Amino acid sequence: LSDVNSTFEITLELGEDLSFTQTDLAAIKLGNFGKFEIVGDPIFAGNKLTIKVKLNDDTIKTYAQLRAEVEARTSGMDVTVSGIKVSETAEPGKKSVIKGTVTGQMSAIATLDTPLGKRSFHPSFTWTAVQDASGKDSEATNPEAIQATVLVQKADPKPNPEPNPNLSP
Repeated sequence: LSDVNSTFEITLELGEDLSFTQTDLAAIKLGNFGKFEIVGDPIFAGNKLTIKVKLNDDTIKTYAQLRAEVEARTSGMDVTVSGIKVSETAEPGKKSVIKGTVTGQMSAIATLDTPLGKRSFHPSFTWTAVQDASGKDSEATNPEAIQATVLVQKADPKPNPEPNPNLSP
């Protein structure tokens, strides 16, 4: 296997009244990505996050390993982003939708030993991810949409004045 090329883009767009509070790599956790890893820094632009991911091709030496790695991802992949907050001016009871996408392509040159000698072929994969049915947002009109609907809750009011636990009666 040679000339392995993979590029994947994950986007997360926050809905109205939501914003990122943490804008670095530490805010992002990938789940079930196997030999795929984040490349470069995440891009936070307003309410949108873009993450680039690629296959760590140092660990893939044969077409069988490549195929197994791709097939292992069909059971679902998760992206968790920490540090999302609701605006203080958000109206309680209002819904806000977080939307995501995952697109990618992967290609390589594979060489097989056959009775007629070595033969090369060029496997190439492209795809757009869809939401797994078990994680479907109940508010989604498209069952394949990667999204989550957030219901704004009324904030717990802070006591005024704030109690001081060090005071004795």
